[in-house]
Amino acid sequence: MNSYSGLLKLPSISGFQLDHVLCCVLFTSCFFLQAVEDLCLHKMAGNLYQRLQQECEVHIAAELRLLVGQSPDVVVFLSHVASCWQGHCDQMLLIRSIALYLDRTYVIQNSGVRSLWDMGLQLFRRHLSACLEVELKTVSGLLHLIEQER
Repeated sequence: MNSYSGLLKLPSISGFQLDHVLCCVLFTSCFFLQAVEDLCLHKMAGNLYQRLQQECEVHIAAELRLLVGQSPDVVVFLSHVASCWQGHCDQMLLIRSIALYLDRTYVIQNSGVRSLWDMGLQLFRRHLSACLEVELKTVSGLLHLIEQER
């Protein structure tokens, strides 16, 4: 018997419940997709983009602040950074998927506006540089790994 079998207990979901959950997810996704398109069609794309940028900025800053004071071991610290980065990428892909209409209309029509993905990269970079401890530990950790490989 596997020693891990008791650690993870998934709730039992009947076929009906699963269908209901999937229906809710699809309905919610369609609602958000339609809401983004409607906002863009009603000349509110600029406001939507700015609001998304503000929300992303607040979230990214908070996530990177969580790395401050993490493990003094550089390898462990880099695993925290990698996890933070992966979470950021997953969330930006989800945002980009939901706001695809915004990305393909408003962003293309306005030359000074970055795509949602590029905006997320810029914000992550800016806030990583603003957290001096996180930036220094990340760079020193990467240099340590490179040195170990040689």
